[in-house]
Amino acid sequence: MHTLVRSLSMAIRTMGPSGQYETGLDAAGAALPELLAPAGGLDQMLAAIAAGADAIYAGLGGFNARVSAHGFTDDEFARGCAVAHAHGVRVYVTLNVFVFDDELSDAVALGAHALELGADALIVADAGLACALRAAIPGVEIHLSTQAGAHSESAVRLAADELGVERVTTARELTVDEIAALCATGVPIEVFCHGAICIGYSGACEFSALRRGRSAMRGDCTQPCRLAYDLVDEAGQSVVAVEGDRLLCPRDYLGIAHLPELVDAGVASLKIEGRMKNPDYVFNVVRVWRRALDMLCDGAWDPGAVEELERELGRSFNRGFTDAYLRGRSGAELMSFERAINQGVRVGRLVAVGHEEVTVELDAAVAAGDTLEIRFYPGADARPDVPKRWPQVPCPVDAAAGERVVVHCKRKVDTGCEVYLIRSAGVLDQTAAVLERMRAEADAIAPVARAVEVLPFEGVTVDGGASTELVECAVPARMVFAWQLMDATRAENSICPTLLWCLTRCAARVTLTGPAH
Repeated sequence: MHTLVRSLSMAIRTMGPSGQYETGLDAAGAALPELLAPAGGLDQMLAAIAAGADAIYAGLGGFNARVSAHGFTDDEFARGCAVAHAHGVRVYVTLNVFVFDDELSDAVALGAHALELGADALIVADAGLACALRAAIPGVEIHLSTQAGAHSESAVRLAADELGVERVTTARELTVDEIAALCATGVPIEVFCHGAICIGYSGACEFSALRRGRSAMRGDCTQPCRLAYDLVDEAGQSVVAVEGDRLLCPRDYLGIAHLPELVDAGVASLKIEGRMKNPDYVFNVVRVWRRALDMLCDGAWDPGAVEELERELGRSFNRGFTDAYLRGRSGAELMSFERAINQGVRVGRLVAVGHEEVTVELDAAVAAGDTLEIRFYPGADARPDVPKRWPQVPCPVDAAAGERVVVHCKRKVDTGCEVYLIRSAGVLDQTAAVLERMRAEADAIAPVARAVEVLPFEGVTVDGGASTELVECAVPARMVFAWQLMDATRAENSICPTLLWCLTRCAARVTLTGPAH
């Protein structure tokens, strides 16, 4: 039994009346939101601190939605929290999976252990676990995960009033106006601003569980949405009307152009997705968002600077970017049909092709050691042995926009091909230098042990013994085939991603074919 009640005064930063932690005001006097960064391990946490994050969220143990992330030892997490607090940065631990009854005590114990090691708040999806934590740990700060599904004004108020959460994380699928309506409830609202998008609303997807027996709702998604598929009718004929075979793969969320609107809406926290990402990703993305927030704070925000900010963000892993949800759109512009891997950022095009070398005319700066990708499409008449993967070549020199560089390339390519930067040597070098300094700080710091009292609590049951068992959807009397729905959308040359996702869950006479089990 632990011995000391944890109080909310342990938080490093003070929460203001509208839910924002004290991170400053913009030029118009609006409270700036907290910048919340992901950390899948100690290096990512240190990179986020160095890059200017206001808070960090991380998993500890098995009850989090990214169980395959590198993770922390207890000592690493305690040292990371100590470094974070020394820099005025808060730390939140994710307990954002849905737990079984016989796991509830272990989940509560893990939450208490995280607080002992230095966590400031817990991010929870399961309402029963939230109630148990509130009963067992006096003064615990709980943030409701996006996976809890609280995305309306009534749901947000219910979460605050009945579960007692201090913050609600909303869905990526909401528009700016819908986010503003939630902020108007007075409940602090956390929104995603950057990173991966799930094809299922807010990650509430059963695809991985159905295909592999590994559930996204238990933190073990195998990401089958990133694989190649074909959409066929009942005769087995393909009805796909787009280029590419990644029919379920969304682009990555990019909200930086909407930053002033989100601040005006009153969001409490801007959340960057990426607990599976490398330290260089965390460092680069956080520092760009920090720069954008500082520009807004200093009255130096310029819509013309958005393109450069987006270009800098593109130097880190991305599947192509979209702000479609923030604008109320969910058509083909949301999707990355062509590929599910890093797309990088465009830096130029080929203007000459010679013997085992090509000339690139740059529209953005590159550095020696950068990896460039030449997007060459062989064409339908190409021989079967022509490689489908685009050639990737090292950049030999530093060069500025407008200059031309000669690059070694043995593969056949044509003039006019676009050239993308997919690996930034500069970002990697800067991250390595920062981590060397931050690791030394973490090694030298002495973690502060906390005592957290855990009170007895009763298990959570369903009122009246009502069954929570799901029932199968009834098959409609009139069957609608995918090809008919596709015909309806071809006028806009778009595929509804929600339709495709639904087909994976409730396929009746439509087959969505993919890789073998």
